[in-house]
Amino acid sequence: MTRKLKLSFAFVVPIALTAITLSVVMATSKNIHSAKADPTSYELTLNSSNAASGLTSSFQRRVESTVTTPRGSALTFVYTTAKALDGGLVQLGNYGTVHCITGDDQHISGLTSVKVTYSGGSLTLKSSSVDTNDGSSYVTDVNAVTSGTAVNLANGANSFVLEAAEAYVSIEEIKLTYSCAAVATSYNFNKVYDVEDFESYTATGIGYDGSHGMAVATNLRSQFYSVYYGAGSNPLSGAGWQVMGSSDYLTYHAQAGRNVSKCGLFKSNSGNYFEYIQAKHYFGIPTAIGKGAKLSAWIHGAYADTNGTAGAQAEVTLIAYYNKLLDKSGINDGATATYTINGTDDWMEYTVDLDPTKTVYGFGIHIKKAGATLYLPVDDVKIYTTSPYGTVAVESVSLSANNANMTVGETKALTATVSPANATDKSVVWSSNNSSVASVDQNGVVTANAVGNATITVTTNDGAKTATCAVVVSQTYPGGTFYTTVTIQSYEVKIEVICTTRAECKVYFYGMPTDGARFTSYNPANGAFVIEIDGEASLGMLGTYTYGNMTGNYVNDELVNVGLTGSISGLLGSINNTITLPHPTSRFWNANGTTAELQNVFRRRWRNGSAWAFDDSNTNRIEAETTYKTSGSSSVKIRPYASGVGLVLKDNISGGVSLDEANTFCAWIYNPSTSAVNFRFFLYKNTDFSSNFEPMGTKTIEAQSWYYLRIGYGSHGSAGTVYNFMITNLGANSGVTFMVDDIWFHH
Repeated sequence: MTRKLKLSFAFVVPIALTAITLSVVMATSKNIHSAKADPTSYELTLNSSNAASGLTSSFQRRVESTVTTPRGSALTFVYTTAKALDGGLVQLGNYGTVHCITGDDQHISGLTSVKVTYSGGSLTLKSSSVDTNDGSSYVTDVNAVTSGTAVNLANGANSFVLEAAEAYVSIEEIKLTYSCAAVATSYNFNKVYDVEDFESYTATGIGYDGSHGMAVATNLRSQFYSVYYGAGSNPLSGAGWQVMGSSDYLTYHAQAGRNVSKCGLFKSNSGNYFEYIQAKHYFGIPTAIGKGAKLSAWIHGAYADTNGTAGAQAEVTLIAYYNKLLDKSGINDGATATYTINGTDDWMEYTVDLDPTKTVYGFGIHIKKAGATLYLPVDDVKIYTTSPYGTVAVESVSLSANNANMTVGETKALTATVSPANATDKSVVWSSNNSSVASVDQNGVVTANAVGNATITVTTNDGAKTATCAVVVSQTYPGGTFYTTVTIQSYEVKIEVICTTRAECKVYFYGMPTDGARFTSYNPANGAFVIEIDGEASLGMLGTYTYGNMTGNYVNDELVNVGLTGSISGLLGSINNTITLPHPTSRFWNANGTTAELQNVFRRRWRNGSAWAFDDSNTNRIEAETTYKTSGSSSVKIRPYASGVGLVLKDNISGGVSLDEANTFCAWIYNPSTSAVNFRFFLYKNTDFSSNFEPMGTKTIEAQSWYYLRIGYGSHGSAGTVYNFMITNLGANSGVTFMVDDIWFHH
């Protein structure tokens, strides 16, 4: 069975090294058999009779053993994280391996099957082929191994590695069948190899140091080894490197990953320099992915803690090593690229250009920082292979959206994805067939200019592949919350009109909602509008009336000359067509402003285990959102956290809001995610967010939708004074951002 390879890199230095996972070359360009194809099938058996004499009763880092083949040649096997097994071949500790070491004349040609008899944990078999032109290795098959059952290989492999998982494995016997057939010489070099995405880990685990044996390392830390530079001035050469403790350098993080959920937080807290280095250096084994063109890693701005608080600036160096053996005194052969990454930077791809004529034996991540401890989030490490094996042609291009509904003045960013991911030339050109309606810049940002239709096209420079997005631009309607009180036959009647710029409205008379309302026309030239209102007005003792249409003008950010055409017009009498509805002015937050201005108004709380905590570092926690808004210049955007976040006022309401002043809490909430999200709402009757609060219920907001929250709270608990509120996505759908606009307490 052929499976897609996922390579797991291990980081170590040659100090108290321990369990690792390796993909290994067993040959170079010279066979142990004659170059002429030999149809005869041969078997080579490894068991107690030819077990490595260097194995002892204690786990050892690395032991070599030479075995004589049926043709009389010597073949060297290497055992890592291994010890002797009574009556058997070897016992492997966590992540232990059995493989062959590269040699000029060591080569099993035409490997057809591998059968392993073992007990304990599980084993994975990776078989490889060697390019006879340059001796570099390419993994061709990855298979789970069942004890006593042969794994048949169909790709003419000439090397293999057996890898234990996170459990001890006792191997009684390994039986190889091979034919001495010719080695394959044709390979697909145009690949993207996933080195590490962190998704397979479930915990931080135990790492390597003087107090932990190499066979007990577990989970994420079993794959990494770290050192820090405690003296000297040059982080890449000289004396001064020291080993970090197993519990103090690398943290599994289940929430902060770039694509899915997980990433590694690489800690730097001792000395000025910190480094994580791949294990293959020490063993002198090439990474089994062929020769690459580019090493890539996605890195986020460093955190000050494991909760995602923005940290200090760091200088990060990515290193690709060409030298076979790790040499802590410096990089005697390799490629580097150094980047300055601010603590507030979002995820970004950083790369190192590789020399395609050289084999990569490993890579390192080096962190230089000053002052406080930091945690560097790293995710999605890859190696791209193209040059010098020819250019990789573009096959297709796609867009993040194929349809877009916009309003005049709105902007929307489109993202183009060129395939394959390692195409040589991924550049594109953007164009619009009707720029007067919707224009696009060369970054893919579309601007809606006028009512109408347009098609946005992205075209690749290589191959002229295209993808399109159909844009429909609609009129921008008056948006916001408008409110007034009128007197009808001695009754005080509240009128509320709540609109979005996309024509949806909410209309309340006497506190009673209408069945539905929407703009049917709007003329920006004079502000004349018509809102069609469904249903009837039930005004208590005043009777029941039809609404008809609401008409008026939108002038100076107010609704003026407002009137109704239904039977209620007779009840309104002389004030019909004269009503003015301004925005509320008290206990109202319209979320208009810059990010800095909104950070002075709002604050984010995040769920810390079973308790809530404040984010006092506002950077990236509270932002002005200028695309998704109901009115004005912006809404307030809340940065997500996996276990839930909440939006509150930074300063409590001065004097509070009593039930005599207001008994209804309102807000527009937008869910930008691709699935429905549950939101919860709380009102606080204290000034310190202690236990005296009122839960106001839960609402499910559909994907990519606005929802107008309007909750009467007079019936919730005893009468009191409200000092703050919280809108939160706490629940099963936590971990997504959301936007809030036009927050209002009213009576």
